[in-house]
Amino acid sequence: MKHEGMMFLSLNKVVFLDDDLVVQTDLTPLWDIDMNRKVNGAVETCSGGDKFVMSKIIKSYLNHSHPLIRYS
Repeated sequence: MKHEGMMFLSLNKVVFLDDDLVVQTDLTPLWDIDMNRKVNGAVETCSGGDKFVMSKIIKSYLNHSHPLIRYS
């Protein structure tokens, strides 16, 4: 079985929103995006000259205790 169907067998799409997000408009256009059989669609929070900028920003949100994740 492919991994995209393992968690929600009866669903063909899931939209995950952060818990601190306030939605002020209809999310239908987001829902209607063709994912082209991709399992994940995301936006980049920020970018810059520092290639580690994202890991510095999200380190307080994710548990990087596993050595393979921490040092990669």
